[in-house]
Amino acid sequence: MDRFIRDLQNHGVPEEKKAEEKPPEESTESKVDRAISCPECRERLQRPVLMLPCAHNLCQKCAQNIFDNKAIVMRNARADRHKIRCPCCRKQAVLDMHGIHGLTRNLLIEQFIETFQKHEKLKKAGKTIPQVRSRTRAPPKYTPPSCKIHKSQKLNIYCDDCSELTCTLCKCFGAHLNCRVTVVKDSFQFDKEELVKHLDISKEILKDLREIVKSYEEALKSSRNLQLSENQIILSAFHDLCEILDKKKKSLLKRIDNEAKSKLANLDNALEKYGEILSSQSEILTESSRISGAKNWVGFIFRVKNDLIPKIDNFCDKRDQVMNLKKVQFEEDSWRLNVEPVLSMINKIDFD
Repeated sequence: MDRFIRDLQNHGVPEEKKAEEKPPEESTESKVDRAISCPECRERLQRPVLMLPCAHNLCQKCAQNIFDNKAIVMRNARADRHKIRCPCCRKQAVLDMHGIHGLTRNLLIEQFIETFQKHEKLKKAGKTIPQVRSRTRAPPKYTPPSCKIHKSQKLNIYCDDCSELTCTLCKCFGAHLNCRVTVVKDSFQFDKEELVKHLDISKEILKDLREIVKSYEEALKSSRNLQLSENQIILSAFHDLCEILDKKKKSLLKRIDNEAKSKLANLDNALEKYGEILSSQSEILTESSRISGAKNWVGFIFRVKNDLIPKIDNFCDKRDQVMNLKKVQFEEDSWRLNVEPVLSMINKIDFD
């Protein structure tokens, strides 16, 4: 720590002046204020503070001015465009392709300056606070946790590489020496802004999702209503078709029934006539067979000539008339139902 104070005291003093006689004794505040001053603008270092390879510090604005002025002067010297000269020790520092933005940020000095400024504000306030003067209790102030390794140090730095909080000593001398770090306050502000951005994006996404869900719900409701409506239309259409088919069925059955009754009546009449003829002829044949064996030749001749032969001749005369009676029967083709065109049309029933 003493070495750190000595480095702060020697910061900003050119090398050739260090060998000169020591200046008169000055206060600690003056020494610290001089140690944290920029050697270029002679003002207190402003964040972000950049550290040159020679360990001297500059404000980023001053470093940019030095680099820009050098670039104007050395416009034709391409080899020196990426160099910057320290205003303290006059040593040249070679910069990478990022220019001054590739220099290391001195977080330790920034933290020290912030603490020193708070100390000055408390000193100017008369070393008291309004709550003490009015005898009121101040609200509890958040105190950052201490480092597990360096108990006296607060966790005031966030390691970007390890994703954890650490202290200044861990960054300068400990495990996070070569890590990229950020001051907790800056990291907190950055993360807070990032969180707000992500929340805004999430809110917009949720809003869009709600609109999509709402549209899907409306589409689902509309589809269900359309389905019910179409179902009702189809049921009604097929109900009408069934009614038409049922009426047609009853009409055809009635037609067949009427035609069948007429033809059956004709068949009954024909059978009755044929029955009478068969009965009469059977009686003649029976009588003829009985008389043919009679021995009374007088009675035989009389019966045959006057009765049987005339009846047989009469039957023979009517033979052609009897055989030519119109045949009454059911014809298969007369009642053949042709449903092929209707079935073809029914099979073609579909949505538009």
